Amino acid sequence: MLKACQKGDFEKVKLCIEKKANINFMNSKKWTAFLWASCNGHVDILKYLIEKGAATLYTEKKDEMKKDIARGNIEYNLRPSPLIWSCYKGHHHITWALLKLGLDWEEIDGFGNNSMH
Repeated sequence: MLKACQKGDFEKVKLCIEKKANINFMNSKKWTAFLWASCNGHVDILKYLIEKGAATLYTEKKDEMKKDIARGNIEYNLRPSPLIWSCYKGHHHITWALLKLGLDWEEIDGFGNNSMH
């Protein structure tokens, strides 16, 4: 399903979910289907994943989330953010959808960047 979201293959994504694929599966680099769809601007897939509940992984607030990484320190344990990637890639329509969902614009990545960077 990750490759289908990365490539924008909506039919394959639907097929994977119909076959009970784990919608929140995270690979070793902490990328999910939701993150791939956000990063690559696949609006139709993103909307479908939201309907199926994939956004909850990113909308639930985490108390342990670090917002105070010092500049120059890299924290590899932080997962990538769909909002940061949609901003970085210039997918404004996805950025707005993610903000409406409640994704935190202050969430930082492993390099200390947030979506404003």
